[in-house]
Order: sequence, then structure tokens, then C-alpha cells
Amino acid sequence: VGAGDDRSVDHQRRLIVTGLGPGDLSRLPAGHRRLLEGPAYTLVVRTIHHPAAAQLAERRQVIACDDLYESSDGFDDVYEAIAERVAGHAADGPTIYAVPGSPMVGEFAVRKLLARHPDAEVVPAESFVDAVLAAVGYDPFDRGLRIINGHELPHPLALDAPTIIGHLDSPEVLADVSASLSRVLPEGAEVTVLANLGADDEQVVTVPVDAVPADLAGFRTSMFVDTDPAGLVGLVGVSRRLRAECP
Repeated sequence: VGAGDDRSVDHQRRLIVTGLGPGDLSRLPAGHRRLLEGPAYTLVVRTIHHPAAAQLAERRQVIACDDLYESSDGFDDVYEAIAERVAGHAADGPTIYAVPGSPMVGEFAVRKLLARHPDAEVVPAESFVDAVLAAVGYDPFDRGLRIINGHELPHPLALDAPTIIGHLDSPEVLADVSASLSRVLPEGAEVTVLANLGADDEQVVTVPVDAVPADLAGFRTSMFVDTDPAGLVGLVGVSRRLRAECP
């Protein structure tokens, strides 16, 4: 079922994995909302700190996984614990696991869950990537697109295409990403920081890379990095030379 499709999903399915989109419930198709709001399934959400999840919690019982972030030692342990919790509910009856954005973009617990339940039905939704591209007005068929996890920047950081950097969930991560970009972008280059897309408090701010406000960091913050194509050629050439000649 596509993000804009209003067809019903298989209500006999033991487990459905779906997304909440980037913002509130109003961005979801009517059929998608009915599925999430209906009583046929136990609803587990990765986090309640999302507009659509919070709205659902006002309308029906919702089981959140935020407590697992506090009780686990690392992110991989969190994802394993989430998959175990959802699988446990699915063993007891029909269950929906709903995540921010799309279940197939940046949702590591979903991978673990689908490994346990390969027969689960995946219902796509609008991802943060879709929202970012719409906000900045860029089509990846133009010059390509890279998507990077802000927690795991590649080294060296080669910007060989317009780039979205996600998971900028803390001031420390946002500052580290900005500093890394400052070392490879031309002086005075600007980046676009996008926070809370799809909600009433969304912000889209274009600023010099060395002046990104720390208070823009958050669970739903991303960055779009674009450079002049001619400048990119020079950057890529320098990067290749450094990798070839420097130990």
C-alpha cells in the first residue's frame, strides 16, 4: 500500500509495520489513519515524541518504547529491545508497530523486527527524506542524492552529490556535523537545517555552515547540503588526491 493509497490492508495479518510520516496525523491518508486509530490492533510506537504518535495517544491506547532508550547501554541494544517488545505483543495478538516517517528509512529496529517476522506487512509512509526534498525543492534525479546518518559520518567526508544528513538529535551531534562540513565546504558555504517538518512548529533555516544554531537540534532535525556543481568537482578532486597520496 503506497503512502497515498487508501486501500485497506490485510486485517488478518499478525503484524503490520508502518510509518507515521514526518508530522501530524493530517498528513496521512484517511485509510492509514483508520488503521492506526482502529481497535483491531495493539499499537506500539517507537517514540511518543512525535506529533502523530502524541495525537494517537489522545485517541486510543498506545504503547511507547521510549523507556528502552534509558534502560539500554547502546543504540543496538535499544533496537533489539524494541524488536523483542513488538514481537512479544505480536505473539499475543494482531499488532501494529509505527515509527516516525517511513519504516524503511533510517529505522534500524524495523530491520531486526522483519528478520524475526518476514511475513509482516509493511505499509509505507512519507519519509523525512520526502519532506526535506519538498521543503528545499530538489529532485534527486537532477544531480543525485546522498543520505548520511549524523551519528556515523563517513571519513573522509566526500560531498559528491547533494546530501541529506539525518538524526541530528542533540546539540553535540549537530555541532560535530557542522564542524566536519566546515572542513570540506568552501568558505562561506551555507546549509539548510530543517526541524519538525510537517508540524506547526517546523523550521527551515539556511545559514553559514559555521553558524548553525545549536537549538535547532532535535529528534526530527535534518540538514540539506548543496554546493555549486563546479565547486563539487574541485572538492571531489581534492578528496581523491588526498585519499591516494595521504596515509
